[in-house]
Amino acid sequence: MGLRAYFLVKVKSETDRDDLRNGLLELEELPDVDYVEPVAGEFDLVVTVETPSGLEEITAKITGLPWVEKLTTLRVVDLFDRQTPHPGEG
Repeated sequence: MGLRAYFLVKVKSETDRDDLRNGLLELEELPDVDYVEPVAGEFDLVVTVETPSGLEEITAKITGLPWVEKLTTLRVVDLFDRQTPHPGEG
């Protein structure tokens, strides 16, 4: 298994419904993209990716799309390999 991540994508406000639908289809065609789903809230799309290499290339492709305003990456980590201490640990 490679690196897994979720990208939260905010679409530019001037993007209309048809352009958003076309953008969703465009994202689904990118290598390493498993799934794209529209959501309501601060972000407009959730993109699930799994890649054997780094996330930099797929991140650059998505942020380079003209209708993307903002991208946030949530990288999936092994529960026992986290780098942050638990509450009460120093």
